[in-house]
Amino acid sequence: MIDKRRVCQEEETFGDTLPKKNSNILRIGFMNIGGFSLQKNKHKEERLRKNVTALEFDIFGMTELNTSWRLVNELASLYSRTRGWWEHLHICHSFNTSSPPVHQQQWGGTAIFSVNKAAHRVQKKGYDESNLGRWCWTQYKGQNSHTLHIVSAYRPNFPNGPLSVYTQHRTTLLERGDDRCPRVAFLEDLLQMLRASLQQGIHLILLTDGNSSMKNRDLQVALQGLDMQEACLT
Repeated sequence: MIDKRRVCQEEETFGDTLPKKNSNILRIGFMNIGGFSLQKNKHKEERLRKNVTALEFDIFGMTELNTSWRLVNELASLYSRTRGWWEHLHICHSFNTSSPPVHQQQWGGTAIFSVNKAAHRVQKKGYDESNLGRWCWTQYKGQNSHTLHIVSAYRPNFPNGPLSVYTQHRTTLLERGDDRCPRVAFLEDLLQMLRASLQQGIHLILLTDGNSSMKNRDLQVALQGLDMQEACLT
């Protein structure tokens, strides 16, 4: 027998379900993917490709790719393993390069995929200038000279091990004479970058795993101070 209550719970969605996309819609997705495998993993990667395609995402942000891309071979690089997924793909990604690489698996990292038509709208891309891999961004040219800036960011959780993102950032910050908590440093530095974009009249979308409640905590309050609104809770 089937437990109907369980089926209903599993099929529940938070917010609106995704309808068929109209031609004039830009659809943006975001997910903490919990890491790419160190070697090509066709099952997980194929599932990611199929979902982005089926749900018609034009732009897809990710966090916690958990890979030190400097230590993987060319065939396992992000560009090689996604080659041929779509007709056109622009990739922007970041990971911690503030110190020499140690292991292929490195917690943290971010990425943005711009698929097909969105790839042709890309003006430029960039990443966290501290080289901690806390965020990356892609800038798009829209109609009537409008500019859209999309950021994919990962805020470290509280420390839970010597290789955690928090510990990585804490070590580098201390080496630079910066005694800030990595979570505070993330927030202050991110706000500085976002504020600079807004002052230029750029439209801004932040995709972030903030490891924080977006109802009443510091991240939500700080972003409200920039007149930014939490879309998923609206």
